[in-house]
Parts: sequence; C-alpha cells; structure tokens
Amino acid sequence: MNNESIKIGIAGHNGRMGQEILKILSSKSSIDIITENGEIGENKVDLFKKSDIVIDFTNENGLKECLECAKLTKKPLVSGSTPINNDIMEQIQDSSKYTKICWSANMSIGIAVVNKLSSVCAKILKNYDCEILEKHHNKKKDAPSGTAIMIGKTIAKERNLDFDKIISLNRNTVRKNNQIGFASIRGGNIVGEHEIMFIGDNDEIIISHKAYNRTLFAIGAIECAMKLLQQKTNGFYRVEDLLF
Repeated sequence: MNNESIKIGIAGHNGRMGQEILKILSSKSSIDIITENGEIGENKVDLFKKSDIVIDFTNENGLKECLECAKLTKKPLVSGSTPINNDIMEQIQDSSKYTKICWSANMSIGIAVVNKLSSVCAKILKNYDCEILEKHHNKKKDAPSGTAIMIGKTIAKERNLDFDKIISLNRNTVRKNNQIGFASIRGGNIVGEHEIMFIGDNDEIIISHKAYNRTLFAIGAIECAMKLLQQKTNGFYRVEDLLF
C-alpha cells in the first residue's frame, strides 16, 4: 500500500465487536476508518468500494450481504460473523474465487492455537473420547458456539469422520464410539471459555482457552486483515493460514 493510509471498512461498527475494532483502529495514524454511516449511508456496496478491505462482525444475514459485495467489488473481506450454515460456507467458497476471504468463528489468535492443538490430539489420541464444553454470556443466541463447532469439525476431519453424523447434543443416550459431545453454559457476562477434553481409559488431556475481554478478537481480526492484504492470490484463508 506504499505510504498511503490503508482504508479499512467496518461492517457492524455499532455492535460490541465493531466498537472494539473502532477503538483499536482509531489509535493508528496509518489507518482510515470507513463505516456505514455518514456519507456512504447504509449501502454496503459503497462501504466495500471505499475500502481497501472490510472487517465484518454483523450476523448471518449481514455476512451474506458482505460476501455478495466482496464478490461484486473484488475487495477482500475478514469476517467473524456467526452462526453460519452449509449454504453460507458454500457462498464463502464461491466469493473466494473472486477475492480474498478470511472467515472464522473465532478471531482470537489463542483459539487458532487451540484449534491446531486439537487437531494434533485428535490424530494421536485416536481412541480417546472427545468432549467440548463452552461457556458464554446470557445474551448469546446460538448453542453450541460457532467456535466449539469449528473445533469439533477440525477433530472430525483429522479422524476422517462425518461431523454431522458424530455430533452429540443429546446426553440422554449412552455414548457411542467416535462421538464428539458438546455442552453449553449460558450466564452473566462470560466473554467466552472453551475446554476440549480428550478422555482415555487411563488419562485425560484438556486444552482450554478463556477470553478475558473482546479486545483479543478485535486484535486478531485486524491482524488478519493486514495479513490478508499482503496475499497475492484469491481464496479462502483461515486465521492459521495468515498468522502462523
């Protein structure tokens, strides 16, 4: 980008994560912040046209709209919006043919490390049961969390299993082989906690992560945005692809 300021657009700037990103970017003299208010109104196409890259923390419908705009304008997109389904994941893959897309259910660098460690454990500890516990604030709408599902899918992929067939949310039945059990807790102002347990007959390995605030998600998203701008080719990028 030479010595010119980098123009970063924020979709969902009025939300909690949008405000965290605004706070961090406002202290950087090399960044011009573009939002959906003021001169560009509510049109996300204009947001993308005026930005070098857009960071999205909205919701399922907001992500769909951002993906359409990214495809149309060929501007890169970093998104942490959840929840998503298979249709949206297909849309992510489609848009990534035309530009650079980074999506993750959790933009924390620490969670990216946890996801990597879970992959290693799943491969080595093939005969261990796997349980995932997640805790969030009482306003969170989806359960299990997108982060828990992301890690579960990583484990299933490493074990060559169909995630949709081995996910276990109903604990009224006897545990079956290869199932990944999920448990969710909602209360107070918990930002986000995740425990991934690999449980064998003789020992247990626990990988855990606790978020103290939302700043770490904003920092991760901004770092991903800066790294994504440096990529030469279009495609879908994970946090791990950009930061490790």
